[in-house]
Amino acid sequence: MAGEVSTLKESVAYALQHNRQLIADSSSVDQAHAGEDRAKGQWLPRVDLSTGVMRSNSPSGYFVSKLNQQRITAADFAPAALNNPAFINNYQTRVDA
Repeated sequence: MAGEVSTLKESVAYALQHNRQLIADSSSVDQAHAGEDRAKGQWLPRVDLSTGVMRSNSPSGYFVSKLNQQRITAADFAPAALNNPAFINNYQTRVDA
């Protein structure tokens, strides 16, 4: 724009467009708004849900699963059942609020 004469309005508009400090401040304002949104999100209730499944025929895994499921019987203490168990499924569901 050297050699051209501009109006005051054009000069102010050019200065505002090319002012690095104003551009940096604008970014800071955007970051502040994002932080505000994040803070508002903390007000909302949070629910965490997790699920899992375990399938095992190892003697220790079988025995522990039966204990956790509160399904252990006297027959589960027989040596044949302790050493060579069938497969057992253990489903786990957890909800945290």
